[in-house]
Amino acid sequence: MKKSEKIEIRISLEEKEKLGRLAESEGRTVSELVRDLASKYALLNMPRPRARMPYMAALGFLCCGLGTGVGMTLGII
Repeated sequence: MKKSEKIEIRISLEEKEKLGRLAESEGRTVSELVRDLASKYALLNMPRPRARMPYMAALGFLCCGLGTGVGMTLGII
């Protein structure tokens, strides 16, 4: 079984040279640099599931808020 896949991309000569210099300055290969950048990009841009409030908790907050509002209006609280 293959441990990795190969993809081909087209970039300008200037971009390729910049990546090469950056990778060399960090003591890494261009492949390592691009894999790291792709991984970070994916982490930052993947949709995250929204945290959902349980139905009963939402109902409790709503009732508590309404009750507090009524109590303050009537001068009970």
